[in-house]
Amino acid sequence: MAKPPFWQLNCLMVMVVLSASGLVSPQDFAFVVFSIIYLFFLSKFACLKLTDPMEEPLVFNPESYLVRLGPLFGGIIGIVIPIAYIFEGFIEGDKEGIRAAAPHVFLLASQVFMDGVAFSDRFSTLIRVFVPVFYNAKRIFTLVDWVKREFLKAGDQECGGSASGVGPTSDISLPKEQEQEFKEHHDPISSSKLSPKSQKNQTLQSTTNRKPGSFSFRQLNALAVIVVLSASGMVSPQDLAFVLFSIAYMYFISKVAFPIQSSIKDPAVFSPQNKILRLYVLLGAIIGLVLPIAYIFEGIFESDKQGISAASPHVFLLASQVFMEGLAFSDHFSTPIRVFVPVFYNSRRIFTIVEWLTSEFSKDYAEYRGSAKRLYLGRALAIANMAFWSFNLFGFLLPVYLPRAFKKYYSTHKVKEY
Repeated sequence: MAKPPFWQLNCLMVMVVLSASGLVSPQDFAFVVFSIIYLFFLSKFACLKLTDPMEEPLVFNPESYLVRLGPLFGGIIGIVIPIAYIFEGFIEGDKEGIRAAAPHVFLLASQVFMDGVAFSDRFSTLIRVFVPVFYNAKRIFTLVDWVKREFLKAGDQECGGSASGVGPTSDISLPKEQEQEFKEHHDPISSSKLSPKSQKNQTLQSTTNRKPGSFSFRQLNALAVIVVLSASGMVSPQDLAFVLFSIAYMYFISKVAFPIQSSIKDPAVFSPQNKILRLYVLLGAIIGLVLPIAYIFEGIFESDKQGISAASPHVFLLASQVFMEGLAFSDHFSTPIRVFVPVFYNSRRIFTIVEWLTSEFSKDYAEYRGSAKRLYLGRALAIANMAFWSFNLFGFLLPVYLPRAFKKYYSTHKVKEY
């Protein structure tokens, strides 16, 4: 068995020291443990190593100066300087700064350690890609929290969003599948929509009936939810910035990384006639949109501002996901872009659901104005969404949908070697 490299042992030491110092939250520690378990799960059931005795080719040339300088630069900015900042904080008694920087350092050290594990002979190239993407997505949120704490230290501002008044009570009609929707050429994915693929002549008919660039009925309903929640002040600037960034980034990678290779439309990843998949998507729409919106409207009448503020970010992001999937499944984007949207949004919504769960279970009975029935329904709804969307991300999108989509994409199109 190969001996772990020196840098991997150093990162393990950083992980142990931070954990023993009490600077690591249970959530971050559980994230690392889960990543280890999930990595081995993917390697056994989804991303199997090639049986060819030849070693799998490297994605980048290890002799490239840019490839070698990139990790070195990241190591200095991400680990060396933050560790020095933490040690200086101990001397100056800056407990707030230490606690803000420690999660990022712990997760980055864990990522480096897991990278060493993934690059052993036991794992395939897809697993080696999974580790940095998985950890980097998580660390973005720890960095946002770090930035907020650092900038709030300058003034004596209290951290915490203002629970604005809930004004609009207009009816928001939710996405309903119409007959025209079943004639559209879309690939079913695990969002709150159903879109079976039709025959060739029906596809041509639907494209002629619908003007290029126009929005579907489902998208317009999702857009209505987005606008109403944003106008009522229930959407944080971070969530709004996330949606805007996702739009810009989707167009960026569609031009740079995954352009449309030919005029031929990419094949569907799953059979649109799959009844189980259609029921699964419908269940997600009910759990993720219909019931939470009903919960929000009921909260308006019962003056449960805490419950409304906790559930709104998830509804806003899921409605944004539905709208973005409508854009991604147009003729302007390839299959990897269609995979990117649900994975990107589902990863973000996991954290909003965790905050929703925390808010529901931390309600003070003395100050709570709603009924006991609403209290238990809110907790049950938050738990149901956490269970469903966690399975959706870790049990369907990553191990099933993503590998199949990329396999179809690369088997259909010839990819240039870089």
